[in-house]
Amino acid sequence: MCKRLYVSCLMMIVVVLNSSCIRVLETPQSEEEDQKDKLACLVFRLDSDAYDDTEEYVQQLYIQGNAAIPSALLDTSKYLLKITNSSGKVLYDSLYTARPSELYVKAGNYKISLRSSDYREPNESYPLFGEDKTIKAIADSTMTVSLIARQMTPGVKFEFTSGFKNYFRGNGIYLHRDTMLYKYLYNRSQYVYFYPGTISVKYKNKDEFPNRTPPDKPKYEDTLIFKKKIRADEMVTIKLDYDLSKVATGAFSIKIDTLRIWNWEHYNVPGIAPYGCQSVLYAQKHIGDTICVFGYIVGTEASSSTFVKRPPFSSKTHIVIASQDWQSLREKTLAVELSGGAIRKELNLVDNPTLHKKPIVVRGVVADSYFSHPGLKHVTFYKILTGKKKETLPLW
Repeated sequence: MCKRLYVSCLMMIVVVLNSSCIRVLETPQSEEEDQKDKLACLVFRLDSDAYDDTEEYVQQLYIQGNAAIPSALLDTSKYLLKITNSSGKVLYDSLYTARPSELYVKAGNYKISLRSSDYREPNESYPLFGEDKTIKAIADSTMTVSLIARQMTPGVKFEFTSGFKNYFRGNGIYLHRDTMLYKYLYNRSQYVYFYPGTISVKYKNKDEFPNRTPPDKPKYEDTLIFKKKIRADEMVTIKLDYDLSKVATGAFSIKIDTLRIWNWEHYNVPGIAPYGCQSVLYAQKHIGDTICVFGYIVGTEASSSTFVKRPPFSSKTHIVIASQDWQSLREKTLAVELSGGAIRKELNLVDNPTLHKKPIVVRGVVADSYFSHPGLKHVTFYKILTGKKKETLPLW
């Protein structure tokens, strides 16, 4: 029989303030009887009904591919409880199961923190569960406060197509948020957990493929693949692709069940290129064709073996484009002729240095030799892309 799964993880710990408590933590033992009427008493207990729902949720995580999760999260003997008063004094900071059975406290505000473990991010095995809550204890009164142990660290899992791994060579990508830097290996098939926020997914060019680092640039800039904000209640699977024949925006879908938001996303990295545009490699193999080519403006002053990759630039007659904004190999680029007029005025890097590294589409005729390599001449159309969304081009 299938039980209903809830949106929130429902391991609930109930804190009861009860006037029948007999132990005093903040007041010296000798003053216990005199102060008793001015204190509140905390009693902690675990809600077993809510615990059953947590177990079901944890089993769903197990199904998603993390074998270590059930034993780690269902073992409440390892849960940690911390109680702090308004002045910052820690009254209790230890295992939940080792807590005092009865606890008197003075009237005032208290921060109660529950954690499933002494957590360090990123964690490759299981998420962090818990909650932070402030309660107000009233003297000589009875109160009940419930803490729900929710998932506090989202999970992210990546899938990589062969096209992505062939293009971004090496053995992994990097996840970066604040001071956290984690290498997610291509052969990993499970979630990794970290605190919520905006993560940057990067490919470290020099780290993964040193011979791609230009010899004239001692420190090469990493390739930022994308950024994404991830909430604590998300379990995200992201499929990364690199296919220039599929330049449509990557498919995006979200599956929501009654337990948690489980997301599946598909990113095609060169997806900003408009429909109908071809890659530099495609253009090099189609001499004589009139085509639209997508690329990044990577430099100028081309020769048979090299080109100028960074300012200052001195040639206005042509630009060099490539499928990657970090490309430094001449044979993997395409020189584009700026024959004159508005196109030369608007695209040359001498007068327009801010166009360096910008994505562009250009339409022209593929010449068999332009600076000793295939190039693009007789340009009739161009458009600088914003890189933020899919753009449309006129029909030819």
